[in-house]
Amino acid sequence: MRDLQNHQPDAFRMQLSLVFEASAPVMVDEEMSVRKSLVALYQDFVPTVTKEHVRPFMALIMAYTCAAMTHISEHIRLDGLKFLTIWQDHYPNLVALHAQKVIPNYLSMLATNGKSQSLSGSGTGSSLLVNPRSQLGSAKARVEVLESLFGFLKLILVKGGNKWWFFPTKAVQDGITTSDSPSLLSRWTLCRESGVVPNGYSQLLKGTAGNHFYHGGFELFGATATVGAHSGRSGASMIASDTKVEATIRNTYELNDCDELKAFIDVLMPTLVDLWLESQPSAFTPGSIALTPALAVMHTILKMVNLLWRSILVKFKDRVPRSWVAGWLKVITKHFMIHFPFGTGNFSVRDRQVDVTLQDMNILFCELLSHVILSGTDAGEEASSEWRDTMLDYMLDMFDGERESRKKDDSTVMVFSTQQLEATFPVVWSLLNTLDDEISAKFLKAVCDKSNTLWGTPSAIVSFEFLSRLLKTQNNPGDRSSLLVTDVMRDWLLLLPKRLWQLKATNPVFSQSILEVMIYTLKNNPGGFAQDNAVAAGFEAAIIPFFHVETAKGAIFGPFVMLPEPVQICAVTFLYYLPSWPEKLVRGYAECLTNPIVPSSVVSHAIETLDHRQHRSAMPLPFAIFGSLLLTVGVVGWTSSDKQALANSLTDDAGMPGTAIGTEEILAFRGRNVILRGAAAYWDRRHVIVEAAQSTLAHRPEIASLILPSLEPSLTSIGLPLDGFYGIAQAILTMTNTESLPLPTSLLETLAVSLVACVRCSYACAAGTEFRKASEHSLQASLSLLSRFQAIRHGALKDVERSIAAANKPLAHPCGKADLDVLSTLKIATRLMLGTEALRDLVTQDPCCMQILARIAPLAETYLADPANTVFGTQSLKEETAMLKRFLLG
Repeated sequence: MRDLQNHQPDAFRMQLSLVFEASAPVMVDEEMSVRKSLVALYQDFVPTVTKEHVRPFMALIMAYTCAAMTHISEHIRLDGLKFLTIWQDHYPNLVALHAQKVIPNYLSMLATNGKSQSLSGSGTGSSLLVNPRSQLGSAKARVEVLESLFGFLKLILVKGGNKWWFFPTKAVQDGITTSDSPSLLSRWTLCRESGVVPNGYSQLLKGTAGNHFYHGGFELFGATATVGAHSGRSGASMIASDTKVEATIRNTYELNDCDELKAFIDVLMPTLVDLWLESQPSAFTPGSIALTPALAVMHTILKMVNLLWRSILVKFKDRVPRSWVAGWLKVITKHFMIHFPFGTGNFSVRDRQVDVTLQDMNILFCELLSHVILSGTDAGEEASSEWRDTMLDYMLDMFDGERESRKKDDSTVMVFSTQQLEATFPVVWSLLNTLDDEISAKFLKAVCDKSNTLWGTPSAIVSFEFLSRLLKTQNNPGDRSSLLVTDVMRDWLLLLPKRLWQLKATNPVFSQSILEVMIYTLKNNPGGFAQDNAVAAGFEAAIIPFFHVETAKGAIFGPFVMLPEPVQICAVTFLYYLPSWPEKLVRGYAECLTNPIVPSSVVSHAIETLDHRQHRSAMPLPFAIFGSLLLTVGVVGWTSSDKQALANSLTDDAGMPGTAIGTEEILAFRGRNVILRGAAAYWDRRHVIVEAAQSTLAHRPEIASLILPSLEPSLTSIGLPLDGFYGIAQAILTMTNTESLPLPTSLLETLAVSLVACVRCSYACAAGTEFRKASEHSLQASLSLLSRFQAIRHGALKDVERSIAAANKPLAHPCGKADLDVLSTLKIATRLMLGTEALRDLVTQDPCCMQILARIAPLAETYLADPANTVFGTQSLKEETAMLKRFLLG
């Protein structure tokens, strides 16, 4: 059959009915070689068959598998586990449907009828198979059975992969995320007087303080959560008379039912305890510990016991009798605590795998006890105090905290993996729910300190995720009992901005998570941190390097500019909630937003949030900061330092005051440190940003009084970038369109001169080039200014006249460049002002404009008459001059 499957796989799969009907009975064949061949066949064949194709035959398959597991021959029973493993690996959902009948088969493989320990002490039930001649009684076989049973129980009991199941609410389990986007800004909850937005988070935990522990509740930063009342009785002898302990193996078990899961635990636990006691002497031999089957048995038992108690105490905590749990707790602590922490003592040099196993066992045992703590069950005050202190001591050892009861050279903790760290979180949570304030703060500090030492490893992420959820569980910032723990969490929070800078752009998802926690802190005020001056001041100072810093060697951009857009949006949102912005932060923020590598969507979001905070929150920024950012980022698009550096980078007089700097020079300067996509993409970005600024200016007319006085210096200080003039022109058009706002005469004159310089710069680019096409935005803005303001029309024509007159002076310009300048300048009159019908009509109706044009024509002719001015563009200049003369004559 195996050869047929290898050579004719399609035909073989077409006959599944015949295949399974013929092969399934072989699972109980007496010959070991036959069963071995069947295992090999199934291992090759089963992966090729889909779940839907095998579903009709699953009942037959599982019937023979169960028959093999309960066969009188132990060899067949062990092979039955191999067959079950194959089905479980490839069809877990189908196998789970038969769990009720499979589970009793495992119990029969581990125990037989006889006497054993039970809670009731009746002496009836199951006993351990200890026959030395029994194959099932060997340590190796027990490991196989226990591992198989553990895998099967995980299949039945573990639903989903939520590693934060131990937190009390789904909101906390889901963690901290932000969903604010530019389109949803108008729906943001408004800030209160304090500048934060508490979200009305309900209380989670509630408990009563004890001498050293809170029995049943930990007020984490004032958080509370309801847990069941613990029983003050201890030991199996204190079990209530109405709590029946079942010790007989049933024919079926439905583990999703509380009563049946409880009955299953009653039957299995005595066997597991017996196995533990039997393996203990062999596993922990004096002087050394090796990776023996006995140690493997104990390790698997801990995994299984932990899984069972987690399942029943988490899922059915309100239905499980506390006295029943307390009885088993007494048994567990009595027999399992003897060697805890496992591996302690002066043992010889051990294999690393042994250390890993022992550490995993210690964590599992602590997690097991944590389930009992969270359930509110106690085995007696004195006993509980002892094992809780021991567990706390071990956890402090694990997180490098200050231990009290053991010597520092007696540590059992090695470097633990990310999975082991995750396994400690339920333990940490349970201890924080029971320890008093001083010990809680001490323990939490050890956890936070360990998180800091793990920075740069995968464990740092899961540690951060745990602490961020811990932050979300609190709600009573004024509760004095939480002050010590609050201090620890404050220190952790203040390190987060530094972590952002350390991450750079290596892990954008982690960076976004950190920013979301910082946003949550300022927005929702957990622990009163948003109203804590130390937290606010710490965030304000520490976040600066994330954006931009000035050093002795020059300016350095932080990670912000290199991170993906969603992370940048988060950073902008964080600043929205930051109470105040230091001057260095404002400058660095402006440098980042004017950097062309930052997407226009991020800059537009920044302008929108700036406007939203200024006019819709209780904590607006100082108006000077708001106006400066709006002008620099949204209108001009250049910081003063960048404008100066751009002017300094030019070798001729293009960077002088009153001159314009074209697109080609801008891209050359901007592209020194970043890769730009071209002139069209650069101008598209600027257009989107300017539109965002126009939107703010359009519905905020009161801003005009702040913006207007700053526009004239921006136009005249140094060489004006073409895109900067475009932003200024659009801002003026927007402000004067919504309000009858008179512009100062000096500003109109400056605008006229700047317009001539910028249009001249645009016309100097050859027609059809990407730089000429990209300049259409500024040309259109110039047309709008000329159409709206008569003073600008007059001033522009006068400047054209002055420029051409200056070109007639000897040695006014180098040969060639003079022709180009004169041609570009003359086109302002002939192409821009006279080439548009609406604007031409305005010029024709204006005597002043016609007089200036009448003076420009002879100046152009005089320039052409000079033999020295015929090196470049003579023919084009003649055509433009002739066109102007025809207009004047017509």
